[in-house]
Amino acid sequence: MEKANPLDNANLKEHQARLHAHPLYAAVNTIEATRLFMERHCFAVWDFFLLIKELQRGLTNTRRFWTPCADVNAARFINEIVIGEETDDSNVDGQYLSHFELYLKAMDEIGANSQPIKDYVSQIAKMTDYENTFEHIEKRIDAANSPAYVKKFNKNTCQAIFRTIPYTTGQFFFGREDPIPEMFTKIIKTLDDCKVDCPTLKWYLNRHIEVDGGSHGPKTAQLITHLGNKYDPEFKDIIQGAVDAIQHRIWLWDGILEEVNKLR
Repeated sequence: MEKANPLDNANLKEHQARLHAHPLYAAVNTIEATRLFMERHCFAVWDFFLLIKELQRGLTNTRRFWTPCADVNAARFINEIVIGEETDDSNVDGQYLSHFELYLKAMDEIGANSQPIKDYVSQIAKMTDYENTFEHIEKRIDAANSPAYVKKFNKNTCQAIFRTIPYTTGQFFFGREDPIPEMFTKIIKTLDDCKVDCPTLKWYLNRHIEVDGGSHGPKTAQLITHLGNKYDPEFKDIIQGAVDAIQHRIWLWDGILEEVNKLR
């Protein structure tokens, strides 16, 4: 029996098409709309790191007393991606920054309110090892100063990191790495066409188009194939994680679009 290929899954392709055609990309066309977009999207920029660090924990050895990784090829793939996401070059005085920290700088530059996400992350930083459960992170999400639709997105991501490695990989690749180049290209075009002045945001978006399209995306595609063949031969968990991630991204975009439309 021929193995299922997630790229040929009809349900997944339908979700991908809906995401790529979302009207939000054309609606982020003023400074006010861009600020609102960033104030909501920043929570998704933060929880991206939950996925990537969970994969790093699951595929490498981060224990204090080190032993060789069980799957060195998968460990290599994810470590290379983490380096670029957590400690990347930036346009800020030659500093290395995580993409989340760079996004916060872009928010401050354009006058978006970054305090809610900063307050939220400061509360996350206080969580103890004892609180390493979905129930505890859910309480922090519920207490965050963010709309209900943003909290729904964050909860889906947090639930994903307590699932299987193939499921988390499906969320990471199809919900984050794979759609980014096309999504961000559309947003940059709108910002350019409408002459929105936001150089750090555009640098951030262009950087993701560059690394996700030219480096991280292909590396994660290799990881998808590798982990599917090894742990998820029918690609069921990978496909389910992918569909869940894309659907929640669509709902996130729906929520932001509704708020953006109220600005007009």
